[in-house]
Amino acid sequence: MKIEEGKKGSVSNIEFELPTPILEAVKNPEMYVKLDLFILRGLRSKYSSALYEALKDYQNLNSIRVEIEVLRKLMGVGEKQYSVFTMFKKRVLDRAISEINEKTDISIQYELERAGRKVEAVIFSVSSLLKQATKEEVNQELVSKLKDFGIKDYQIKELLQKHEVDYILANVSVVEQELEKGKNIRNVAAYLMKAFVVDFRPTKPRIQVEKEEKKVEEQAQKKAEEQQLARLKKQFEKDKKRVVEEHLNQLSSSEIEELKAQFLQQVEQSDFLAKVYHKKGFEYHTIQAARHKFLAPQIFPPTLMDFEAYRAVQGENGER
Repeated sequence: MKIEEGKKGSVSNIEFELPTPILEAVKNPEMYVKLDLFILRGLRSKYSSALYEALKDYQNLNSIRVEIEVLRKLMGVGEKQYSVFTMFKKRVLDRAISEINEKTDISIQYELERAGRKVEAVIFSVSSLLKQATKEEVNQELVSKLKDFGIKDYQIKELLQKHEVDYILANVSVVEQELEKGKNIRNVAAYLMKAFVVDFRPTKPRIQVEKEEKKVEEQAQKKAEEQQLARLKKQFEKDKKRVVEEHLNQLSSSEIEELKAQFLQQVEQSDFLAKVYHKKGFEYHTIQAARHKFLAPQIFPPTLMDFEAYRAVQGENGER
């Protein structure tokens, strides 16, 4: 920036230079997509907003390929959040796409690109629905909502003249949430009109809101990871059982009986197992678990000898 002073210290001329990206945007506005702020405001999830803004540019292309790590950063997912792809897909990607398809002017479909069993990228196809809301449509929607609450026509006219649409909608949303929670409001219309005067919108500092949102996300992620771990342990036991059955199917009847005799001889050496065996029988789950342990050194690969090793391999190959 260059400032030339005139007489008595007054400014007579100011010269400034815009950075190239801004200059290109001003010169060629058609290069950049226009975002409907009303549509963005209607998206409740930050992941939906981020994905919508990113993919809106590509609504006229057949497809766009985005690698997983790039997609995570693009959607604002932290490094330690939803580290298991199935959880990222279920709680971030699918939910965001579902909300975008329901509430915006574009439709998104996607396919997963895999290398073996590991997901490496997502290939999006984006199409325009041509349903951007005009200002008149937005106002009509708002008018209808206010009338449902018992607000009179002249009051609605005054509100639209005095307040921005976002301000009105935000206060309506607060009252709706209070009603849903069972708050006893005798005169809803009067209460809502008071909201527009007092402003019922939350006044929490943004940092506190973000902190609370992060805590909720972390709790949801922890629960999801615990559920995933439980499923993985169950699959671990299933895989061990499958390997045992496959091994036994390859043996002759005499070989199976010989193995069984060796196993039962070991069972009799344990007071606990012997008692369970004589009381519950050979097929009882405790005895079968002991049988798997007996056969393990002979037939199990290293990944089935230890759950952590099994878990590590599943993580490398991608979740099932």
